[in-house]
Amino acid sequence: MLIMWIKLTYSLNGMHARSEIDLPANIEISAKTKIVFWYREVEHNNQIVRQFCCDAILECNCEERLIDFFRSLNQNHISPENIPHIVLPLRSLTKTIIDTSGKISPNNLVPWKVLPRFIQSFLDQKHKILSDLIRECVSTLRWAQCASGGHQPFGSISFKWSDDGTEWHRLPRNTQVSVIEASPLDTAAPAIEHFTNLVVGKTEEPLAHELMREAIELSRTTPRSSLLIAVSALEIGLKEYVSHLIPNSRLVMEKMQSPSILKLIMEVIPAIQHATRSQLTIEYFPLSDENKKYLQKWISQRNQIAHGPKDSVDSENLFEFLEFSRDLLYIIDFLTGHDWALKNLKSGKF
Repeated sequence: MLIMWIKLTYSLNGMHARSEIDLPANIEISAKTKIVFWYREVEHNNQIVRQFCCDAILECNCEERLIDFFRSLNQNHISPENIPHIVLPLRSLTKTIIDTSGKISPNNLVPWKVLPRFIQSFLDQKHKILSDLIRECVSTLRWAQCASGGHQPFGSISFKWSDDGTEWHRLPRNTQVSVIEASPLDTAAPAIEHFTNLVVGKTEEPLAHELMREAIELSRTTPRSSLLIAVSALEIGLKEYVSHLIPNSRLVMEKMQSPSILKLIMEVIPAIQHATRSQLTIEYFPLSDENKKYLQKWISQRNQIAHGPKDSVDSENLFEFLEFSRDLLYIIDFLTGHDWALKNLKSGKF
């Protein structure tokens, strides 16, 4: 086994050090890990600005084949034997990235998909360790010192390795990100004419939809907050619908402790539907067993976060739940007289 060092560097946006005289500042987390705070100079809008940064450095034992692989990358070469799943040459739209001999075009990092599985696994593991270390350290220090900074101030700068702890070389990174498809406004004449009555009639976006939009916007950066807001939005939307079904009940809904979301959807609303003979609701409430279990899972996750036992969210699948919740709000819009609302359903669960 050989020794190598891995270093992850984040910028700390919106944060600063009280005095630069004390920098770089080292925090020895253990014999093999440390945190370093420092400043770097970067060009921004044709001006040189100083940016507060944080390194997390890990010393680790590794197999010789790992060191050999990374050394080969430093020399702009990758052995075709290490990437049998890739057909060479590998080209982009404008140039060759890796030729048939395995030579890597200068100033190019090897695409993540090219890396052997054992390299991907190694880098993913180390990146997570270092990323978690920075986040935990910065969050703890900021809390203990009541320092300023956004909830997620971290901006990725670099990911590097060294075989001597002094000279650093770039590492490939997994830069895959989730993309939320942007929905455009339809400004064609028929669409504008259709919604003119809403604008003229002073019909505003319901609060539940405003909050759901906030939840969607926060889903990639602060998933816990996103989930908490989304469930609150759903609760508000359902209460508004009950108030619509039972005139003059708004004050009662505001003052009294309301039933849970699941009870509202599975029992209260269907009961009101039956009492008021509101046939429109039959198709949507109560939920199917599958959708009930799905909603129950996410509300349980929300409750665990709100009451302490759980400190993370299934962020990979969060957006799917947000679409499901927004669909429920659009169903409520439809049931309250907006015929166009069902065209906006996107989750595929209704």
